[in-house]
Amino acid sequence: LHFILKWSIIYQRGEHVKNIELLLDKKNQCDTLRGKQVIKNKYKSTGKPMFNGIAFQKFIEKINKIICRENIENELPVELKIGKVFFKDKATYILLEAVIYLLLRDYNVKLTLSITPKIDGLYDGDIKKSLIYKNKNTSLDKNKYINDFKKFNLELNHFRKIIIYKTIEENGIKLSVLSTELACFFKNYIDDDEYVDSLVEVLGELADNSLSHGESDCLIDINIETVYNRKNPSPNKYISLDIVIVNFDKKLLGDRIKDKFFNNDFKGSPKTEKLLNTALENHKSKFSESYTFDDFCNCASFQWRVSSRQSSSDSFAGTGLTTLIDGLINKSESVYCYVYSGNKIINFINGMVSLDENRFIGFNKENDFLNKIPDKSSITRSNYNLNGVLYNLNFIVKKEGVDNENG
Repeated sequence: LHFILKWSIIYQRGEHVKNIELLLDKKNQCDTLRGKQVIKNKYKSTGKPMFNGIAFQKFIEKINKIICRENIENELPVELKIGKVFFKDKATYILLEAVIYLLLRDYNVKLTLSITPKIDGLYDGDIKKSLIYKNKNTSLDKNKYINDFKKFNLELNHFRKIIIYKTIEENGIKLSVLSTELACFFKNYIDDDEYVDSLVEVLGELADNSLSHGESDCLIDINIETVYNRKNPSPNKYISLDIVIVNFDKKLLGDRIKDKFFNNDFKGSPKTEKLLNTALENHKSKFSESYTFDDFCNCASFQWRVSSRQSSSDSFAGTGLTTLIDGLINKSESVYCYVYSGNKIINFINGMVSLDENRFIGFNKENDFLNKIPDKSSITRSNYNLNGVLYNLNFIVKKEGVDNENG
């Protein structure tokens, strides 16, 4: 298995990543810049050496300005001078990789990437697998970067795949293949079949959501690294599962749930409809800038038997995302997990994501979705508005299995 994983590298040729152009907002940006002074074709980071949501928004603003002055006939040299920097998490550098791919694919630019990612803490090997690290301080080869971005990479501790949206039948076949690949990948590190099965189920459903709900392609990038328990350094080794799943689309996480409320369209789900309407009635008096109806619909999408599918019912819908909460987060030594869509984020925090008697998740200390709104720490905002849905999932579990006592 080690040998197979190490050398299994396949290219996905001739496919474009659907909707990735939504990362930039060239039209609106160019309209606001019309008639103003020329912008230098260089991005230079300022402030703290942390690439997070604030830094990414500033980066996007600058890139939008640069591409407004693109000359189709003459290649435009562009320098991305980011310097020495920490990435807040895996999601941040995955999005940066995606913007660079988009620039090289759609615009007549010659990119130079001046960056020195700092290596620190639990995730030493994570950033080293990234395209950002592999192309640091270089003038990028357009064709090579584009191919590397789309490459299916299945190695000992790194899994990367872009699933291209096709027909329902083709999507089903691709998801079945994905499940087999993920099971082989995880079982190489995790000696706990139940935990692996939960991982595969969750990631399969998230990929399915991207394809069927968002009607968009799905990028999955996973790193597995060996780490130690910092509080009690012992021979018991732990592993860090660092996972990003993202699709790009104008449809956001809770949009179809919101449509069901507006259209009174919970056909086949009378029990679910009653529970959600009870929750909405109790929540709406607490709506504010920090917790809106959109946030409510985002949270509702994680509840048991809640689904945006037309054919959903009280008996056959919405289990995989609940499994994410019950089967993974509460069984992990430590977690850093969130879902990000538009400018809205739901943080999955230990102690606030247990299932109640209805198998609902409150995202609050009371563990009560029907009567209580989520905790302030569970609902946050990003400076950058993401067209699509992104999951950043980090679990730390024991290498020999998650059922052992903590070290």
